[in-house]
Amino acid sequence: MSRALAALARALERRRGLSARNAALDLAQSSLDLELQHRPAVEIDRARFDLWARQVSVDASAQRAAAVDGDVATLEWIRDRIARAFDSVDVTRLDTLLEELRANANDRDFARAARGAAGLRRLLAHG
Repeated sequence: MSRALAALARALERRRGLSARNAALDLAQSSLDLELQHRPAVEIDRARFDLWARQVSVDASAQRAAAVDGDVATLEWIRDRIARAFDSVDVTRLDTLLEELRANANDRDFARAARGAAGLRRLLAHG
């Protein structure tokens, strides 16, 4: 947590937007590590999923193809841990959105990947 906070402070001090966005997401991930001791795992996994969807948007805006690929893979892994918290209709929506996101990442369509990540976040917020 201390390292993540220091990285965010450095990025803000140097006015490095992309670095600051990444550092803020890293800090939020570190916070979830601490919260896992006190909150149900599925809540933490849903929060992690949201953060990784945000990471897709950050990496897509920077057109970092390998990073987007890794972000999508992480979302696919987390999906298995959160699927039980959704009804069958929302699981189908989740899977469809993830498949579309994977296709957009493979096609290097960063604008669509960012929109797909936003769609996943909306589903997560309502599902």
